[in-house]
Amino acid sequence: MSGRRMNTRRCRDGSHRLRFYHAHEDQIQTLQLALGRVRSELGTEFDLVALEAICMGYLAGTVSILQK
Repeated sequence: MSGRRMNTRRCRDGSHRLRFYHAHEDQIQTLQLALGRVRSELGTEFDLVALEAICMGYLAGTVSILQK
């Protein structure tokens, strides 16, 4: 990380962490579309499962980033 603190909070029972992102409206639409597509492909109802799959794909080199 670049030295910035991560905006996270622990849940009451300590078993989970919450992470918050500040996104613009167009970014929210993109996130919702991508998460919805991956949820459908994985057969899950959970956004976090979809997000983890996207991240794992990127780390494994099967998902690439388009340069603008």
